[in-house]
Amino acid sequence: MEKECLICFETKPIEQFSVNRAMYDKRQKMCKPCAALYRKYLKEKKQKDFASIRIIRHEPTEADVFIVRFD
Repeated sequence: MEKECLICFETKPIEQFSVNRAMYDKRQKMCKPCAALYRKYLKEKKQKDFASIRIIRHEPTEADVFIVRFD
């Protein structure tokens, strides 16, 4: 049995897809190599986002400071 990957659009054997019991065919939508690349991308993106948050918290600028007044 074969399945098409949602990311690379290649038709691969079903063994190239991780198990996902929620799916209709019990397999992930993307193949294992594409899933690995996607996880790596998300990890790098998350690290960059957290780095920018740390910079904002430790070095606030005028644009980052908001004064809230309750009258």
